[in-house]
This record gives sequence, structure tokens and C-alpha cells, in this order.
Amino acid sequence: MCKLFSELDSTSYAVQTRSIRIGCHVTSIRLENLFWDMLEDIAVQENISLGKLLTKLNDEFLETVEGVINFTALVRCVCIRHAMKMQNSTITGSTNPYKFKEKNKAA
Repeated sequence: MCKLFSELDSTSYAVQTRSIRIGCHVTSIRLENLFWDMLEDIAVQENISLGKLLTKLNDEFLETVEGVINFTALVRCVCIRHAMKMQNSTITGSTNPYKFKEKNKAA
């Protein structure tokens, strides 16, 4: 058995609804505590508040995609993608966990 579930703290998959402001709009988001923890970690790494992070995600999405958005699904995917990138940087020892191409600086 891989013990993915049995070693998971039960509080991490408990669901929490939070009232948040995205730009000028107040709404609520219902996520598992693990995702809230991940979002708070991302916000700290970005040196912004959780509200500003969620607004930034929403704005970036609206700039690139038209139509109906399942924002909660987007947030979960962002958290998972972030965790995958961080895991990759830990494994490879990369100082650039996001694998962005570094621009050549003209002298």
C-alpha cells in the first residue's frame, strides 16, 4: 500500500469556506485546508497578501481566457502546478524552479 491517504492529516482535507475580495467583488471560495495552506505559502513567496494573490490569478485568467470560469478549480490547479514546480526544483537542485527562460542581458 502506498499510504497516500493513511499518512495524510485529516485536517488537510477538511473544507473551509472563506469570504474574499477579488478586485472590487466580494465572494466566497470553498477549498480544502491543504489548498488554503498552499495559497498562503505562495502569497508569502510572492510577497503579497492572499487577497492580492487571488485577485492576480483572476486578472491573469480573465486576460487570457474568455467565457465562464470555475475559479475554485483554477485555484486548485494553480496550487498543484506550483507544488509540482517546487518538487522539480528540489529534485534537480535548480535555482529556477519555474524553468523560465532567462533573457540574455545586452551589455
